[in-house]
Amino acid sequence: MRYPKRSTQALAARRTAGGMTSNLSIESLFDALHGPLSLSWAAGRSAANTELSRDGNEAERPNLIGYFNPVSPNRIQIIGIAEFEALHKGTQKPSMGQSEGSNIIIYSDDLQPPQSSLALADSNHIALFCSPRPARELIAELRYYLAKRLAPSKIEHGVFLGVLGSGVLITGDAGTGKSEVALELISRGHSLVADDATLFTRTSPTTLVGSCPEVLENFLEVRGLGILNVQQMYGDAATRSKMVLHLIVHLQQFSADELQSFDRLEGQRRVRRVLGIEITEITIPVAPVAT
Repeated sequence: MRYPKRSTQALAARRTAGGMTSNLSIESLFDALHGPLSLSWAAGRSAANTELSRDGNEAERPNLIGYFNPVSPNRIQIIGIAEFEALHKGTQKPSMGQSEGSNIIIYSDDLQPPQSSLALADSNHIALFCSPRPARELIAELRYYLAKRLAPSKIEHGVFLGVLGSGVLITGDAGTGKSEVALELISRGHSLVADDATLFTRTSPTTLVGSCPEVLENFLEVRGLGILNVQQMYGDAATRSKMVLHLIVHLQQFSADELQSFDRLEGQRRVRRVLGIEITEITIPVAPVAT
């Protein structure tokens, strides 16, 4: 049987696995959402490479998105009908120039920004978008997109599986049998999410979702067998695109003396923090097979 060769991209992904940044440029945001939100870029194209990020002190940075607020500007400001009237029709007009600290201003409800606003956006390097969508819809959809796109994430080494509906990450040093255990579980009806490098994303204060980097999807590397395409060998049910992490199983080689003192009934349990979330980790002793 022939097995596919791992691409150079995949090998690079294995070597560079580690922390992941959660940054998003304004240009990337526009490219992703200009269709769904009917956005048009009216001014401030010099801000295209400015990055939106959740990094930094929570107490010091402004809110990521909200209605136009000249006192405490949001990073993304939405100008709806009420804000438009206050800005451009009221007797005491707040200046859009007070939006220092904002990265994006969006005119909703098919409102057309005046020339003065276009000039201010250009001079202050603020991206100015327009959309026919109502302000409340823009805020709701942008919040949902940004919450997913800017969620903290990192790559953890190990094999991530779906076992009886729970996400289980198998970790351990090279040669401890992680892939062999994974292949045995897959052959018994459980599913593979990712081999060797699993991308974990904190989607809520208590939830970590693990997925597989695209270049590694469906593949499992097993010593002596090579790189197996699990989906082709066992069918679609043998792979999962993502799972919530519930448990970490750590395989560790023990010496003969360490095995004598190891409590096989209680095992060795501890709590491991991944992206600030506590996950139970169980250590299982392994030893080379005697020949």
